[in-house]
Amino acid sequence: MTDDQQSQTNGGGALNDEQQSSIAALAAENTYVKQSKWKTLRELPAADKWPFFVQHFLVGTIAVVVAIAFVVSLAVTWLTRPPQTELSVAGIGMGEYSAQLDELKTGFVKAEKIDDDRLIDIDGSFTIAMQGGSGTASPTGSSNGSTNSYTDDSAKLMTMVSAGDVNMIIADKATFAELVHRGLIGKVSDVEKGDAALGKLAAAGALVDKKGEPIAGASSSDDAAAAGKAYGLALSKSATWSGAGVAGGKGLPDDAVIGFANVADATHASRARDFVTYLRFE
Repeated sequence: MTDDQQSQTNGGGALNDEQQSSIAALAAENTYVKQSKWKTLRELPAADKWPFFVQHFLVGTIAVVVAIAFVVSLAVTWLTRPPQTELSVAGIGMGEYSAQLDELKTGFVKAEKIDDDRLIDIDGSFTIAMQGGSGTASPTGSSNGSTNSYTDDSAKLMTMVSAGDVNMIIADKATFAELVHRGLIGKVSDVEKGDAALGKLAAAGALVDKKGEPIAGASSSDDAAAAGKAYGLALSKSATWSGAGVAGGKGLPDDAVIGFANVADATHASRARDFVTYLRFE
């Protein structure tokens, strides 16, 4: 029997030096097993740090960074979002009068001592385009044709009024009549409560019916019945409106009518009444 055969018969015999070293390394105590991963990371050789970090910390670190970024984003959005408007006025077909409307807004903010002018919005860029290209509604209170909802702001205006994001609307008489027909304009008496307020507007000759026409008989402070039929106010009777933009050479249109839209909220209703006072109907 050879030595190799004898060795195999005896169960393999003695281990060589390489095998003994390997077994000793496996049996040696792991110095890192009882300490934290962060301490282990600090004590590892430079070449081993990144692989160890990727294995034990990368996913968690990314999750923390994403969470912090999300919280910061929410905080920035909350702190920088504009305040809720207290009065929003939509002007129909008045894009060319943007400077004059800005002047009107600035004067109102100053008169009411409003700290943040973002609380008041007067936007004259809305359009109501009727079929046939006239761009206005019929003075009879119904449209000349179907509204082109693809090119005008009919749907947008209706949505904003329904949401309370538009509180008052300014338009020429024909368009005003169409807006009343659509249910976007309510009675003046719904907001201007009391005979005194209506009487003052009636005495100024400012009250108009649902077609934008002056109300017969609503010219004295004691005609409450006639005043109760009013749907709008003729801006030609407003000293503030008539004076806006005059110094710059172009005033606001004198055939415009203003009416109340969605002012169910007490704050918006109060601001709307303040705006009527500021317009100085006389």
